[in-house]
Amino acid sequence: MGPSQQLPGLVNAVQLLAAVMQNPMDLKICPLTIFYALRRVAEETGSTMVERAKFARSHPQLLRAGMKLLTCKRTPNELSDLLTHLTTCDCLHCQFDQAYNAPRSEKNLNSVGFGIMMDIPLLVCNFCALTLNESTQHKFRQPKMGEKPENQPWPLGPDDLLPYGLQGSIEGLSAWAFGDYGFEGEVIQLGTALSVFYRPFAQEVLRSQSFSVDIPFSHLRRTLKRYTKGGPIDASLGRDPVFEYDVSRTLEFTAPLIDLDQGKFLEMVTGKAWIGSIFETLMDILAVSPDQSWHTQSLMIYVGLAHAQAKIDPATGKHKVVIDPKEMDRLTPVYNDHASAFETMARARRGACGNITCPDDFEGTRSRLCAKCNLLRFCGEKCQKEAWNHRKFPHKVLCQKIHTLKQQAGSENWTRFWTPGYSFEEFLKLCHKTSVDMDLLAHVGLELDELFAARMNSRSSLSVVKPKLKANP
Repeated sequence: MGPSQQLPGLVNAVQLLAAVMQNPMDLKICPLTIFYALRRVAEETGSTMVERAKFARSHPQLLRAGMKLLTCKRTPNELSDLLTHLTTCDCLHCQFDQAYNAPRSEKNLNSVGFGIMMDIPLLVCNFCALTLNESTQHKFRQPKMGEKPENQPWPLGPDDLLPYGLQGSIEGLSAWAFGDYGFEGEVIQLGTALSVFYRPFAQEVLRSQSFSVDIPFSHLRRTLKRYTKGGPIDASLGRDPVFEYDVSRTLEFTAPLIDLDQGKFLEMVTGKAWIGSIFETLMDILAVSPDQSWHTQSLMIYVGLAHAQAKIDPATGKHKVVIDPKEMDRLTPVYNDHASAFETMARARRGACGNITCPDDFEGTRSRLCAKCNLLRFCGEKCQKEAWNHRKFPHKVLCQKIHTLKQQAGSENWTRFWTPGYSFEEFLKLCHKTSVDMDLLAHVGLELDELFAARMNSRSSLSVVKPKLKANP
């Protein structure tokens, strides 16, 4: 199929891209045609995160086809062949493009080929991650009567989310995340969204040393090498927003894994000197540029560094982890500030069960949203009743405090706070405008942090040093 002179209509562009991603090796379509389809979709998605999320939800065929593309198991050579198949063509249009445009990458691709190689996985990862991030954990969509299968909301269930199963999908994603093409960070970010939304995926990731540790930290090592170029760390690096974003999203990948089983994760990095050098570099960066967006993870970076640098104790034959309590105390973040409160409340609103004694180990649907506070979620009526009168963390007490904040902000603003892409700056501005009690906000954030910590402790059978939260001086 040769390229058209104009951009295709949106319907045709979506259908073409879905067909390419569904059967990438079975079709031979001119790269310029794919390129034009990608441009049409890019023009229609909007400029804000909310607009892009809405576009993604309204085109589930792209999400399904994209997940099938990324989760199909392939060797590195098979992935290379697939990308070559999609990005090369001998038609006159592509020959002209190749002659007119210098190669854009080490892969020796022309401008169109380079654009396709980057934009297809970027589109899939961004659209799927946006859709999952605004979904309630473990709550799949309901089918619509009369809709064609390809137009049904995504995802309808585990098989719709991961068409090749848990292990197969992780093996498929690994091929895309392990290379050095330029889209690996987005694949890792998609892995984060999958882990947060569907806990069995995070559990399966923790069974894979490669996908949980080797791949994300190899990507982080390449990122650090690219920006530092082996030279000394200086403050200018901390002012680079692209670098900050690259590091942040890789570290965010580890967060749901640590929430699931901190001991298991740390066990996998223990004694790994090459990972220790990464943690060490990150600590050096924070020393000269402490205002990084990922500075809140400095404690976890230090604990990871201590485990990665652990040496075998001759007396026991096991790794000996040395942790300085004073350094732990210095790095323990102050959680009762307004930014942390906003992040913690947004996390609660996304759907983890608010019942500490929930027997389902986070496996419930969490579709039940407390009607009064409109923030905490529960697996069902039983969990909500148990949480309401819990001895140490009664929701009836916290609920009233959150309800007060909701009344002060206004119900419409309260709902707006938890939409994808809503920033802390916007949140803070509206809080001041509506005279929200900022001391109460900080107090609620701290109580939620303590509740989440208690819930995680009740699930974990592995003891890891967990310092107490520090209060604001």
